[in-house]
Order: sequence, then C-alpha cells, then structure tokens
Amino acid sequence: MADKGLHGSENQDATWNWKFRILKAEALLRAGRYGETVSLLDPEPPDTVFAEIRVRKRTVQAQALCRVGKGERAQNILAEAEKLSQLAGRDLAAGVAFSRAACALSTDLKVALRYYQQAAELAQGGDPFIRANALLGVGYVLLRSDLYDESIAPLAHALSLTEYPLIRETAQGNLGFSYAQLGDFKRAIDYSKQAAEIAEELTRLDARERWLLDLGRAYAALPGDYPGEAEVQYHEALLLATRLKDEDTARKCLHNLAQLAIKEHEPDKAERYWKEEKTHIPDNDDDPDSSLDEAEIAYARNEFAKAEQLFEVIAANPKTNAVRRSMAQERLGSVYWSEKKVVQADQMFREGIDTAEKALTKIRPEYRTSFLDEHPFFDAYIRFMVAQNKPAQALHLVEHVRSLTQVADAADTAKARFDIATIRSRLKKTQEIVLDYQVTDHESFLWVITPSEFEVFHLPKHFDLYSQIAAYSGEIRDHRNTEGSLAGEKLYATLVQPAARLIPKGSRVTIVPSKILSLINFETLVVPGLPGAKPHYWIEDVAVQETSSLAGLQTLKPSRKATGSTKDMLLIGAPVEVDKDFDGLRHAAEEMDRVSKRFPGSSTAVRSGKEATPKTYLSGAPGDYRFIHFVAHGTASEKIPMESAIVLSLDDTNAYKLYARDIVKTPLHADLVTISACYGVGTRWYQSEGIVGLAWAFQHAGARQVVAGLWDVDDAATPELMDHFYAAIQNGKSAADALRSAKLTMLHSNTVYRHPFYWASLQLYTGR
Repeated sequence: MADKGLHGSENQDATWNWKFRILKAEALLRAGRYGETVSLLDPEPPDTVFAEIRVRKRTVQAQALCRVGKGERAQNILAEAEKLSQLAGRDLAAGVAFSRAACALSTDLKVALRYYQQAAELAQGGDPFIRANALLGVGYVLLRSDLYDESIAPLAHALSLTEYPLIRETAQGNLGFSYAQLGDFKRAIDYSKQAAEIAEELTRLDARERWLLDLGRAYAALPGDYPGEAEVQYHEALLLATRLKDEDTARKCLHNLAQLAIKEHEPDKAERYWKEEKTHIPDNDDDPDSSLDEAEIAYARNEFAKAEQLFEVIAANPKTNAVRRSMAQERLGSVYWSEKKVVQADQMFREGIDTAEKALTKIRPEYRTSFLDEHPFFDAYIRFMVAQNKPAQALHLVEHVRSLTQVADAADTAKARFDIATIRSRLKKTQEIVLDYQVTDHESFLWVITPSEFEVFHLPKHFDLYSQIAAYSGEIRDHRNTEGSLAGEKLYATLVQPAARLIPKGSRVTIVPSKILSLINFETLVVPGLPGAKPHYWIEDVAVQETSSLAGLQTLKPSRKATGSTKDMLLIGAPVEVDKDFDGLRHAAEEMDRVSKRFPGSSTAVRSGKEATPKTYLSGAPGDYRFIHFVAHGTASEKIPMESAIVLSLDDTNAYKLYARDIVKTPLHADLVTISACYGVGTRWYQSEGIVGLAWAFQHAGARQVVAGLWDVDDAATPELMDHFYAAIQNGKSAADALRSAKLTMLHSNTVYRHPFYWASLQLYTGR
C-alpha cells in the first residue's frame, strides 16, 4: 500500500507523497534493508511539508544510518529533528528520543535505556503506539543487561497498550525469555508460545524460529512429559531453519535434540541427530557441541574406550571453553569409574571441579545458582564418593557447592566451611536433628546428623521425586484434607521413613533441602498410622525448620533481646496495588492490626498503604528492630535468587519491589523477619531455591531467622495464624515452636483452615 501510494502521489501532493515515502521507509527499516531506507529518505522535503513529516523523516533516516555505521551523520540529523520537534508536540519529541535510543543500542546500553525511558515519558497521555514501542525498548535493554525481573514490568505494560501484532509478538517473546531466565519455565512457555503464533500469522519466519527455540529450551528445563514437548518445538524450529537456510539455528536445534535423546537413554536416536548436526558445521570447524554429543553417545552405549578417547580430546583442546572442558572432565571421570579405574576417576573428577570453579569466578554470584543448575558439574563426584564409602567427604562437597552459589568472594567461601563435630556439639545444646538432602538426576541422598549419629541413605532420582511431589502438591493446592493421603504417605516413606529410627517424637528437625525438595513443606508429610491408629501429619510428631546450608548451624548468634534491642517491631504492609499481577490482599489490614496489637507502644513502627514502599524500608533504620513483619505479595526467582522481591507500594523513584539484592545490603540485627506473603499470583514451579532467595537475603543481612511462604494462599488465613504465632513468642516459645503451635491450632480447628493449604505455606528458615 505504501509503495502504491508513493508512486501514485508523485508530482502531485508533496505532503501525501512524503507520508507514503516514510511508511515505505519504516517497512524497509523493519525488514533490515537499511541502505534502501537511507536512499529513499535522502532527499529533503519541500518547505510546504509540515514539520511533523520533517521530524518523522529524520528519525527513521537516523535509525537506518546508525545501522550502516554512520552514527555521526545520524546524530546531526537527530539534532535537527529535536529542534523541529519542539514546535510539533510531545509525540514527535518521543519519536526523536526513541531514535536516539535505537542508535545507542549497539554502543551504550545505559544511554539507550535513558532515551527509551525519556521516549516513554514523553509519549505518556499521547500516542499509545509510540509509548508501547518505547516501553518495549526499555524492557529489551533491561533484558540485555541481565535484569530479567526488571524487564518484565515494561514489557507487560507495552503489551497492555496496543493490539499492534508486531509489538505484541516482540513483547511476548521477550517476556518468555525473561521468565525462562528467572526459572519460571511454565510462564515462559505461555509467552513464547503466543509469540511464535503471532510470528506465524505475520509470516515472520525468522522470529518464529527464534521463539520456537526458546520454547523448546523452556520445555526441556522441566521434567515429566515436558522434554517430549521440547522435541516437537525443536523439530518445528529446525524445519524453519532449513527453509531459511539458517545453518547456525539448524545446528543448535539438532544439538538440543541430540542432548534430549541422550537424557532419554536413546543413543541411536541421538546419533541420527548428531550426524545431521555435523552437516551444518563448516568444514574444518571443530564444533564443541558436536564433539560433546559424539562422546556422550559413545558413553551411553558403554563404549568406554571410545568415549574415553573422545572426552580426552575435548578436555585437552585449547579451544574448548571452561564450561565444555569441565563437562568433558566430569564425563571422563564417570568413564573411568565405569571402567573401575577408581584412582584415575577421582583425579579427573577433581580436575573437572577445579575447571568449573574457575569458570564460576567469572560469573556474578547471583547467577551461579542458574549456572550450576544447568551444568551440575559436581553431582557425579558426589555419587562417586558415596559409592566409595566416603559419605562425610561427599557431604563436604555438597556444602562447598552451596557456598559457591551463596557468597561473593573466596574469604566468604572459607567462612562457609563446616565441621561435623562442631555441628554435633551444637545439636546437643539445641536437641536438634539435621536432615540434609542432595537431589541429582541419577539418584539422591539423605544425610542424617544427630548429636550421636551420622548416616547417609540412598533416595530416588530427581524425576521420581518430581512425580511424587507433583502428585501430593496437587492434592494440597486443591484444598483437600490430606491427612489420610496415600501420596502424602508415599512421600513420607521416600523422604523420611529411611531415617525414622533416628528421629524420635518431639524432636526439633532442621531440613537442608535440595532442588525440588525446596517446594514442599515436610510438616505436611503423612505418617502412616500404626495398627489401630489413624495416619497423621508429621508436624504432630516434630518441629520443623529449614536452612539453606549446614555452615550457618555451627554457631549460635545471640538474640537481639539479649544484646539490648531498642525497638520491637517494624510492621510494613497492606500496600497500594501497583501491578495487576499482584492484586490487593483483602485481609492485609486485619493482619496489620492484629500484629500491631501484640506489640503496642512507641517501640513499634507501622508503615501501611502509601507509606509501605521499598524506600521506607531501606531508609527506615530496619537494623534497630528485633522483629520485622511484611504483609504483602512476594515473588521468587530460582535462577537469580537476588531478583526475588517483596511487592510494596510505589515510592518516589517509581520502585515498588523490594529486591533481595537491596535487602542483603541493608544491615539487620533482627531475631526474626516474617514475610507474610504469597510467592506470587498463581502456582509456579521453581527448580531450586524458590522464595528462599528472600530468606537468604534477610539472613545474610543479619536476621537470625525468617518466616517465608511457599505458595499463594488465601490471605484470610494468615491474620489468625500470625496472631497465634506472636502470642506464643511473647509467652517465651522459640520461633520454631511458636510457628508449630500456631499451625497445630489451625490444624485441630473445626474450620476449613485445618487443611494444610491454609497453614503450611509459611515456613521457618534459620541458620545464620
């Protein structure tokens, strides 16, 4: 249409001719035909043409010039456009700022972000299309800067402003990528799928290919039936890559398909993909993905001599990056183990760990969890040491891996080391028992530490645990009375029963969970009834708390009360709704009122409504308080735990999320921080730490213990539970005993709150 209008208006109406010329130029720009865009807009419109058209001509022309490396000329043209836009309104000024941002994308992301934000602000109240495009740019720059959580709000806002398909496709595709990076794979799947569908409608095959590849990766990250879905998406992306002659994407698809087949123990299928993968690699190019696929296929077939040779070549190749080298060394250790070459296996496992740790030092601490989740370098060596009857050394390695993801430097890592004898000594004083779990794809382990015992037990692999947990979690989320649940009994039999003889009734049990075990509340597991007795929840036998590592259990930090606290309670919550994904908590005000009545007087500070902001907390001297209590929604990020956040009211910096990364920098001396919040709207599945990201942050800021939530729960239940909880604390009970007492009160009530859905979300995290 633009082409037809352009030719039809030649030598007639200059204004319409330039409108059509700009429309065609925008289409050429979107298609990546930058040189043609520049040529089309090179002439100068006659003086009779409106300033609006002159500005638009320059903004499009400048973007194309930036793409062909003529940045200086582009900046001069944008300076002209900026002067003209002062006479033409905010929307045109927004367009100029947008073009400046687009030009800065390849050179300076901070500058690009500033101009995109300026464009969005200028377009507010004006053209929603311009504002949506600017917000899309803001979200994209944040994504490129690895600030995935922060990218979500502007991308979602852009999505809500327009029905324009291209913006919706790009926003949803980038949302899918960001959610995947945050570990929210199910939501990532929804967005990537919608982006791929719109790209198909727009016949944007290259974009659809990209979104399908993201979709496949999100499916592949989940257990259960999802890898089968991943295979479907990879195949569809592969068809498009073949059609578009996109050799690189075709190679990636085939590598991912080969890896899926290897995980499914189908080496013949993997070999077919690998052979096809090689056809997309340039001659004489030593591709590390292809080499690794070949070696793993040989190992899967028990062709140990061939696998050994191939892995040795990969490990010795100076072109192999640290990640691939560590993977090859770990696999080589497994090959030696299979060949019963125990000494060589031990040495190679150690070399692989050294390589992996060097790679980790180059990764920001907040990303190490996701890195190790994707590349579990240490799992095979842990299994090897248990098999060699070295359970203590295996547990030391487990704890060492945890310390790598939780601390920022080598000095802190040294502090994170633990000693079993020291821990036993503390357990004697506190009368506790520790259950420490490690989940791997091949088998899992439970270490039990009591004041007098130390044993290790073998448990099922990750996939089998996932199936059991999914079944029981589904019953709890459906609000069922699960006291006689067979799924609950099976999970108890799997996770606790092997060590039951070491855990007498009345014990205080500290759980150190691993991966998916972070998503269950052990208190809800169902203990089978003895003859003549009914089954019951494990909470009726023991008091349970969780910790993220053993290292923090070695020392007892003195309570704030013992050190002379000046203030009792900082109470923050009942925020004003900012984001529709986090609707107002109907009973927040009631909970705030109940908690404040437990702490009357001037030593309590209450910040609610508009006052409940991130800035209020960070600048409100939280280190002065013995107790801190939040009544708000929370979000959890498994991949980047420091992106977990408490959702509050908007402050004067337009921030409404109190991020874990900011929490950890604000020193505390609190005995207890309570986050009486859901982890976010809906039911999300996280592979690892979940909301422990927030608990970890508060603990490392100085809090002794944290109460935090596992799932989205009806907030009508929490005011009563919190009232019982603080009443018990004021009667002298420990936080663990007080929380258990409050939960048992609800469990033994004749109300709907007896169901674990209502009382089991909040858990106690301890250990710092």
